[in-house]
Amino acid sequence: MKIKSILIVASIGMMFAACSSEDSTPQNVEKVPIRFTAKIQSLIPSIGTRVAEGTAGILNNEFPEGAEITVGFGDGYSSDAVIKNTSGTWSYTTTPLNYPFNSTTVYALYPKLTSPIANVARSSYNTPADQSLIDNYKKADVLGATADVSTPSSNPIELSFKHICAKVVVNLSASTTPSDYVIKMKGINLVTMYSGASLMSSSYGPGEVTLGKYSSAGQTAIIIPQQVAENTVLFEVSKGETKYSFTTSSSITFKAGYKYTFNLTFEDTEISFGNIIMGAWETDSENSTIGGDLVKN
Repeated sequence: MKIKSILIVASIGMMFAACSSEDSTPQNVEKVPIRFTAKIQSLIPSIGTRVAEGTAGILNNEFPEGAEITVGFGDGYSSDAVIKNTSGTWSYTTTPLNYPFNSTTVYALYPKLTSPIANVARSSYNTPADQSLIDNYKKADVLGATADVSTPSSNPIELSFKHICAKVVVNLSASTTPSDYVIKMKGINLVTMYSGASLMSSSYGPGEVTLGKYSSAGQTAIIIPQQVAENTVLFEVSKGETKYSFTTSSSITFKAGYKYTFNLTFEDTEISFGNIIMGAWETDSENSTIGGDLVKN
């Protein structure tokens, strides 16, 4: 009889132990994907980001059909995701980005990245040197956005994008059409570092960007935001051995999200400088006009 009692007590103990173990199992926390909408902040429709705006893939005042954006938290502990524009609706093409346990910031970059945001945020940005090639021009026009996320919600998070570079437009005019003249921008920094979804102030050595040959619509380049000092040879306009150059008479500050228009006129031995108009991709009151000369070498 004593042996039987011991067996009964042992069985009851095992039952209690089983119940206790089951009660302590943690509950799974439901993962809630973050939904997004995206817009280009205060971009004036008539400006666009290329003089020849009809070219496929060039941004105007909205993202083109099929545009893809990389979104992520900018850390090494979570994977980025990609969202794609289909008829104005943004949906994931990868595993969704879920709401985190704590409040944090989402970083978004367009065009979509080929490496993680966490790596890009600590790496350099290089301006494409030959922007007469339309694919290089499109790569130069990088847009960035950030958004704070906290409590999971079914409402989409709005990503308000800004151009992180500056736009330069060069117009040439003469008594005869200046065909085959090649326009280059010189003495500018081509390398800088990312700072989240924007770029840091550039302090790297100068280089040059090829805008392309004369066009009646003008030629355009996208450059790193920076300040160019006075007495800098900023433009070279050439045809064969014939070359003209524009030297700044005062410093010029190129700001992210703004366009700067240079109107240059050919004369017998030099190009007289008309004006530089600073117009914004987004609204700003700080417009200015800068004077100078572009002289034959």
